[in-house]
Parts: sequence; structure tokens; C-alpha cells
Amino acid sequence: MKIAFYGSRGAYSEAAAAAIFDEDIATYPHTSFAPLFDALDSGKVDLAVVPYNSSRVGNIPEILHLLRERNVCVNYHIRISTAFVLAGMRDAQESDVKEIIADPLALLYCSQYVQSRKDVKLTPTFRMEEEVLTALPAKNDKQLATLCGPYAATIFGFKTLKPNCNDDSKAFMVYLGLGKEPRVPDKKELAKGKPVTMVVIDLADEPGALMHSLEAFATEEINLISMELKPTDRKQGRVSFFVTFEGMHEDENVKAVIRKLESVTAYVHCLGSYVPRIVAD
Repeated sequence: MKIAFYGSRGAYSEAAAAAIFDEDIATYPHTSFAPLFDALDSGKVDLAVVPYNSSRVGNIPEILHLLRERNVCVNYHIRISTAFVLAGMRDAQESDVKEIIADPLALLYCSQYVQSRKDVKLTPTFRMEEEVLTALPAKNDKQLATLCGPYAATIFGFKTLKPNCNDDSKAFMVYLGLGKEPRVPDKKELAKGKPVTMVVIDLADEPGALMHSLEAFATEEINLISMELKPTDRKQGRVSFFVTFEGMHEDENVKAVIRKLESVTAYVHCLGSYVPRIVAD
């Protein structure tokens, strides 16, 4: 299976892709979102994995925009702990490290740890993470290390000198697995959790529009999980709502809700159903 992901080799998006599938996959990195969606739309890849929500900054506006504008379906939803590890040479110990070369954001997220290492030189770099992780092992210097995710440390052949270097031990990122067609979760997935469905709606430009939309869910006794909003570019003051709720798109009460939403909103589109997963390090 061919999967496009956001970021460079070793990124958490690639780790999410690997966690979704047990089978062999071929992954293709993209450094911006629109070309990644283009690859899925053109059929160059079978699936695209994108970051959706961060415990630090919330939802990613560009992803919400592309979900609204592109003809894609949400097939998978996976939450990954975004821990950073101190990664160094195979024969090194944490005490050997005298210089940490890492992305400025990694240094920021691990500020408490790096500040505690008064004997270590900090070298921020804006080079691609893949470039840094490839170059460091070639130096074979026990005094050099970097900060990266556990998945990246593994695939680039580093030794984890210290796990969980980040300030927030509960930090996470949610990733979506996008396809061209809707998908019904299989029995194995359903045995591990309840299915949920995501729809995007544009409210009608009239008083009580939000209330009428919510009433559709209440009438069908469907439990809402979340509502995320994004301003649209179509008209000042208009917003799109991304609504997540219990049930699958094939359920009769979910079909009934969508029919009711079609009658009370300016736009409604079912993005798909999935069983949310949580992957710890």
C-alpha cells in the first residue's frame, strides 16, 4: 500500500502510518499539505496521513480547510504520544553527550531537560530532520546527539540515551488517515472501541441555524463528541463546523441526521467513520 505522509522520514506522521497498518507499506514524504492531498486525489497513493489536532495548539486550520474543500474521506483516526528522546551513537551513554543538534522546536519542547545539562552545547538547526538524522551517525561521535521521536530514533539506527525528554509528558498529536472512499471499520477495530462519524456543515445564514442543526442530533438521540469551527472564505462571518458523533455512516439514525442537516444547513458532507485509536510510545 502506498501512503503519503506529512513531514520528513521519521516524522510522527510516518509513525502513525506504520501504526495503522500491520502489512508492508511504502511511504512518501511531503513537506506541505496541498501536494499531499493532490497525491491522494490523483491516485498516486492509496492513503494520506495528516496531522489534525495537537494538544499544544489545537486543530490545524489548513487541514480543516482542505478537508472542507477536497473530496476525501476520513478512514482512520490515531492519537500518538509526542515524546522526544535523546538519541545518540550506539556505543554512547547520556553522560558522553557534549553537543545536542536539533530543531529549535525540539529544543523548546525539551527546555527543562536541555537547561539541566549545563555542560552541553545546544546547536539549533533548521535543516530537515531527516537530513540531520542521516548525517549524525556518519560522524560516529559519542559526544553528539539529537532530540527526536522514538520512531525516528529507531529507523535511523540511534540508541535512545534518555527517553521522555519533553517538558509535557502528556503531549500528543492526532493524525487522520484519509482515503478516496468511505470505509466501514472492521470487526477487529470495533472490538476495541466505539465507531464515530465526522461531518462538516456550513450553517444557514439565518437566526437559530446552530440550534436547528443540534436539534437534528437530539431528535435521533445521537451523542455528540466534538464540534470544531473554522471561518470560511466565502462570506464574512460564516463558519464551517466539523462535528464528530457516535455511530457509523451506515447506521439508519446517522443517515436520518444527515438528511435533517441537509434541510437546515447551507452545506453538509459526511467525511467518514472510524474507531479512534491511541498509541503510546
